[in-house]
Amino acid sequence: MNNQPQNILPSIPLMEVTESNEYLTRRREKSKQLMREKRAMESDEQRDKRNSKNALNMRRKRALKTSDENLNRRQNDSAQKRKRRLGQCVELESITTELLSAFDRKLLRNFRTTMNKLSNKLCNVCNEQFPSIELVQGECRRCNREKSTLKKFSAENNMDPGMLNY
Repeated sequence: MNNQPQNILPSIPLMEVTESNEYLTRRREKSKQLMREKRAMESDEQRDKRNSKNALNMRRKRALKTSDENLNRRQNDSAQKRKRRLGQCVELESITTELLSAFDRKLLRNFRTTMNKLSNKLCNVCNEQFPSIELVQGECRRCNREKSTLKKFSAENNMDPGMLNY
């Protein structure tokens, strides 16, 4: 018996790979040509309809991107604030750990690692954010229980207080 691993994938000759690339290139060119012909034959109404649909999709895409950027910025800001607070506590930490017993230091280390693992979870509808929130399909339980499409504490209902500094 041969204990050497066997190559189960067939080797593809270089010629077949380049032929498939040429085939894909021809297919893309043909698709582009068909799209040009279709657009050349469309009426002004059809063109306006297509352009307005594309503009609406772009607005939705930008709004989604903006909301994601705002969420990321908020999370980064809170992380930076946490780091600043931790930086202030480092001096005290070195002093206090010297005065504690080995058991207390271990207990304190475990507590700190547990606290560092906590992270805030955000409800996308009502913008509530805290560690113990349980999200169901991206919504907190209160928003998920509401069966109507217009949620009570949503931005669509003008009930979103926005970013709160505490």
